[in-house]
Amino acid sequence: MIAALKKGEYGKPYIDGFSCFSISHTGRIWAVLIADRECGFDIQFGRNCDVFGISRRFFAPGDAAEIEKVCSEEKSDNDKATGTFFRIWVRREALTKALGGTVC
Repeated sequence: MIAALKKGEYGKPYIDGFSCFSISHTGRIWAVLIADRECGFDIQFGRNCDVFGISRRFFAPGDAAEIEKVCSEEKSDNDKATGTFFRIWVRREALTKALGGTVC
C-alpha cells in the first residue's frame, strides 16, 4: 500500500505514520530533510532580481529595511544585496515550512 501525501491546516504536507519532513529545490537540485520533530529548510541559488521591491512586498519591515540599507550604500554591489536578500528569504521560507503557516 502506498502512503498518501496529505496537507495540514496551513498546507504543510505530511504522511500519516511517517517522520516529519521538509522538501526544497532550486534549479536541478532537490533535497529532503527527515526529522523526529517538525522541521523546515529551504535552498536557493541566488539570482538577479528586484531584491528591494520583493523585500518591500514580502518581508517584515525590519528585514525590508536591512535590504534597503544594503541597496542604498554607496559602495554596495549587487552581489551583496542579492546575498543578503536570499539569506533572509531562505530563513523565512524554512521557518514557514517548519511552522506550516505564514511568517511575517
